[in-house]
Amino acid sequence: MGRYLEMATQITGYTKVHYLSYVDTPFPAYKTEMLNDVLEASQHKDEFYIYNKKAKIEEVLQFVALSDHNSCSIKKLVTQLRENARGSRDNIPPDLWEYINTFYHTINGFEGSTMQGESFQNFCQAVDMYQYTIKGYVGNALVKNDVWLLISLGIHLEGAIQTIRFLKHTMASLNSLQAEEYPAEYESFKLRLLLESLGCYEMYKSYFRQNVHRMDVLNFIAFNTLYPRSVAYHVNAIKQISMDPHFKEHKVIDSVQHHAETLAENMKNQTLETLNELEVEFLEDTLGSLQGLAGMLSHKYMVY
Repeated sequence: MGRYLEMATQITGYTKVHYLSYVDTPFPAYKTEMLNDVLEASQHKDEFYIYNKKAKIEEVLQFVALSDHNSCSIKKLVTQLRENARGSRDNIPPDLWEYINTFYHTINGFEGSTMQGESFQNFCQAVDMYQYTIKGYVGNALVKNDVWLLISLGIHLEGAIQTIRFLKHTMASLNSLQAEEYPAEYESFKLRLLLESLGCYEMYKSYFRQNVHRMDVLNFIAFNTLYPRSVAYHVNAIKQISMDPHFKEHKVIDSVQHHAETLAENMKNQTLETLNELEVEFLEDTLGSLQGLAGMLSHKYMVY
């Protein structure tokens, strides 16, 4: 359940920020780049072009939010969240089921709506409201047993995966920019867009008290253990949860705890200096490790 909820949350936030910037920017090249960013975030860019000849804002938002052709559309993710919850109804409180079930019906109520303008913003607000409600219930009202443990693991695991995916895409995109095609300030624009998409622009400004800088953004989003939406924070949370007695798993070489501790140690030992301009490769390797951990959880516990 946790992974579906977090994926829906992250993709919604990323798409909302890019849509608002798309509306505001007067530069056609920026608009094209933002639509490409959103399709990359959807994880099914190729499928989009099977059904659409060209990326237009209306079709892109529809694909991300409600499309049945996109297995990671918000509607599909919320449906999977509800199906997981339905299969676990004997193990979760009735209140939690009601929140999830109402979330599902609310999102499906947008079927047939044009995903642009006020309609899309209302859609995003609905996702925000229910994801905060559900996470709040899990964190503050659920008994800290194996159900809480597996949901929480899923939330932090997917939080780390999506954050790395967005960060890696941004860094790779900046590396490939042609100087003659974009003004010098475009890098700052792109980095600020990433920070806003992850909901951490204001925290970044408060922490660094200076203009957006590429390596500072990488440091804050990837390695800052004090910020709850950073990759390092999520990885440390996964490590702590995997050590919980309710996990009922011996610490062996193929255990979740062993892999989580190894990943946390690798993050701890990494510095901006040792990356030596290989940040995309490091993010790719870390993403692979997180996805391997997700596969292990799926195989052992089938929780999502």
